[in-house]
Amino acid sequence: MGQHFLLNETIARRQVAACGIVSTDCVVEIGGGTGNLTRVLATTGAQITVIEIDPRCVDVLGDEFRFNPLVSVHHADALKIDYVSLGKRLIVVGNLPYNIVTELLFSMIPQLAVSRFVFMVQREVGHRMTALHNDKNYGWLSIALQSHFALKTLLHVAPGSFKPKPAVHSAVIRGDRLSHPHISAHDYPTVRDWIRMAFANRRKTLVNNWRAHLPPDQIINLLLAHHLDPRTRAEQIPIQTMLKVVNALKSEF
Repeated sequence: MGQHFLLNETIARRQVAACGIVSTDCVVEIGGGTGNLTRVLATTGAQITVIEIDPRCVDVLGDEFRFNPLVSVHHADALKIDYVSLGKRLIVVGNLPYNIVTELLFSMIPQLAVSRFVFMVQREVGHRMTALHNDKNYGWLSIALQSHFALKTLLHVAPGSFKPKPAVHSAVIRGDRLSHPHISAHDYPTVRDWIRMAFANRRKTLVNNWRAHLPPDQIINLLLAHHLDPRTRAEQIPIQTMLKVVNALKSEF
């Protein structure tokens, strides 16, 4: 599923209000589309940079905002942007295309210039972003984002607010970057790999998901040292405990 354009102006205004924008902010909009969200952003008095990959939408937006010195439109791929080139402490906002939403969310983590995002995403993706342990939606996306951002679900949006009308509901999620992330940039690749393996088969225990890479008895001893039952599955372990286990695993093996 690709881009669905937000038509409901009330929802657009609520999404922008949730950004907490002041006139001195630098704001990046991902996927300006036909400008429904851009028009509301332009009323904040902040500097707005619109990233749009569709050349047809770029032309529409360029024509509409050509005389507005606070709005600049860029024909670019949001996955390939170096956000630090656009400013410091950026607020990134957008109605994310469903077909690349997970990749876009992961791309926000290393972009340290991004201090806050307010994204409209598929409701199921919103559940995965904000899920805690013992929830079927809990996984690597939950752990990665919550280790770097404080997340909050702000709105639920019905399909009728878009054109074309999608088959799913949407949610608006706000993320504020933590001043002290739970995973360092240096450790992120290794932690990512181990936690992805931990969730490789959700029905299997942590021991069984990791046994192809470590001797089972060593995994069991590691879990016991963290007061975890060896029969525990990854989805049962809170974020902080999972990170402690993986950090101990890195240092021990």
